[in-house]
Amino acid sequence: MFNNDGIRYRLLGADIEVDMPAPFDPTLVGADKRYPLKAPSLEVARRWIEENQREGWSFEIKGTSGRQHHYQTEQAKISLNFGGVDFLQSVGYIALSSFAHSFPEEARQDCLTAFKTMLQLDVLTNPELWPEELVWWDGRETSSVVGENPYEFGHVIAVGVCKTTSQAYAYVSFFSCLNFGIDLGPVDPVNEIGYVRTYIDPTAENAVDSVTVVKESDLNPLLTDKGVSLRDMIHSGSAAKAMDKLQSKIYFNHAEVASRQIATQLPSPPSRNPFEGIHQFM
Repeated sequence: MFNNDGIRYRLLGADIEVDMPAPFDPTLVGADKRYPLKAPSLEVARRWIEENQREGWSFEIKGTSGRQHHYQTEQAKISLNFGGVDFLQSVGYIALSSFAHSFPEEARQDCLTAFKTMLQLDVLTNPELWPEELVWWDGRETSSVVGENPYEFGHVIAVGVCKTTSQAYAYVSFFSCLNFGIDLGPVDPVNEIGYVRTYIDPTAENAVDSVTVVKESDLNPLLTDKGVSLRDMIHSGSAAKAMDKLQSKIYFNHAEVASRQIATQLPSPPSRNPFEGIHQFM
């Protein structure tokens, strides 16, 4: 999710959609009492009405127009906010879900109760409850920790158990730009496989082509290292570079998809005899 000029957008794969139009502006109400609302669906329009009902104003959907596609030729000026404890909690949920998929028996053990309890805390209202040692920003280059991603625009989720300490760890990378380390807690190892890396292509058109899984017997020790902290990333400027890298990847990927869509609507050039006009040079 991100906001631009009061409009909340949602990034879904390679598409950017309006999740919530800008708040109600009385100055835009026409003489005919109509208000122009640009929403991607009736469901979003109804949610907008619920959020913008106020004393003296009531809204009713009178009609709809066809769906429109807009192509932006310059980079969008958006702001993204990451790093809040609620976001880190969500990263922890992703990590635990992936761990449970690859290590189902270990995930059911009581050893992970502390981590599961953390996921149920209301950290948005009470951020002081957040245990900082469980999920953290990792400022290292993604490829140096989990190897090269086969997908240029891909995510990475790595989970595993250290055979020396029996501690479970995870590593989550969004678009190979924003990375996080997770300490899931101690477990009693059961699985012979100790390390699973899952590379995800969010731009794939079907699930079969969207995932590459690599399994190994031993956990990569780099997952046990907290690496570069968010505080160090901010002071060094690498945090800003990571955000710039993310926005650039989103922009260029979206531009490429839009260009392909436009190209399919252009008329094909007329066929031409490859020998036409050759007599001029003979």
